[in-house]
Amino acid sequence: MFYLLYQHLDPHQHYIPLLNLMRYLTLRTGLALFTAQIVVGLMGQRFIDWMRKKQGKGQPIRTDGIARHVVEKAGTPTMGGVMILAGLIVGTLLWADLSNVFVWAVLLVTAAFGLLGFSDDYAKVTKQSTAGVSGTVRLAIELAVAVGAVLLIMYFASPTPDKGLSTSVAFPIFKKFLSQDIRTVAANSEAKEMGQHLFLTYCAQCHGSDAKGTKGFPNLTDNDWLFGG
Repeated sequence: MFYLLYQHLDPHQHYIPLLNLMRYLTLRTGLALFTAQIVVGLMGQRFIDWMRKKQGKGQPIRTDGIARHVVEKAGTPTMGGVMILAGLIVGTLLWADLSNVFVWAVLLVTAAFGLLGFSDDYAKVTKQSTAGVSGTVRLAIELAVAVGAVLLIMYFASPTPDKGLSTSVAFPIFKKFLSQDIRTVAANSEAKEMGQHLFLTYCAQCHGSDAKGTKGFPNLTDNDWLFGG
C-alpha cells in the first residue's frame, strides 16, 4: 500500500522525502517483517487465551504417536498459524508492490493453504477427532490452488519485451545435440563428459557411481528394461 502511495505521488511532483525510501526492496522487506512481528505480538496471548476458551479440550492428540504427547499436549489450543498468517498478510499488503502479480500469486497460495489448514484443525476440534479434512480432498484443493496460481502468473504477469511470457523449459547446453542421432551423441566426448557429470550429480546416489545399481535400485548397464526405462 505504501509503495503504491509512493508511485502515485512521485509523478505528480508531490515529493515526500520519507516516501522516497519506498524504492528500496530491502527496507520494505525489513518493515514488512517488523510489521508482521508487531501484529503477531499484539494478537499473542489474547488470541491464545481466546482460542483455549473456545476450543475447550483443544485438538485431539493421536494415540499412535509418541506416548507422552497424549499427556503433554492435552488441552493445547490449535490454529496458532492464524497469527502467523495475519502478520504475514498485513506486512505484505502494507509494504509490498501490489502491482506485481507474483506478490498476489504468493499471497493466494499462502492464504489458501492456511485456510485449508484452519479447516482441517476446525474439523478436528469440532468433531473431537484426529480425522480432519481427508487426504484426498486436501490434495485436490492444493492442486487447484497451485494451478490457479500458475494461470494467474501466465495470464497477468508482464511479458518479456521480445516474445511474451515463456511457458517452456529450455536446456541450452543440450541444444547442439538435438539434431544428432543417438549414436553420434554417444560417441561425442563432450556429450559423454556432460552426461557423466549429470549422472554423478543426480543419479549416482541411487544407482551407484558405476550405474550397476544398489539395493532397491536397478542396474542401468544391463539389457533389462525395468519400469519403463
